[in-house]
Amino acid sequence: MSRQIAGKRPSKRSRWQGYVDDGLLRTGQVSEAAIHGLDGKRWASSPGLLIPPSQIRQAVANITGEESFMKKNGIKLGAEHYIFLRTEGGRLMLGRKGGDSGVCVVKTRTAVLVGTYAAGIQPAHCSGVMERMGEYLIQHNL
Repeated sequence: MSRQIAGKRPSKRSRWQGYVDDGLLRTGQVSEAAIHGLDGKRWASSPGLLIPPSQIRQAVANITGEESFMKKNGIKLGAEHYIFLRTEGGRLMLGRKGGDSGVCVVKTRTAVLVGTYAAGIQPAHCSGVMERMGEYLIQHNL
């Protein structure tokens, strides 16, 4: 998914940005996307999708079993607030904002993928793309 230029190995940053741009956004099923480390540090993102590390760490805690905070307060990612819907299998968290937009968060071994969808995108399509990318990264020990 990443590009090589004149035999040079791409940097970590450009590799992750390639996953966001080519693997997630280019599908047309994800409106905005970001990849963060489990510690919350941003590795790559859509322009304008800035999520503080503390919010990523809270999402990781929620996905791995501590749902009480999100059930009570919802999901806050960047400037957006989502209604918490559910977690699945210790890897996936879903949220909704209004009737036609939402968020899908996928945890891998080393990263957290955040994908949003807006009007015109089916929630299941967005979560399908996000889960496939998460599975790809897991298969490659990422």
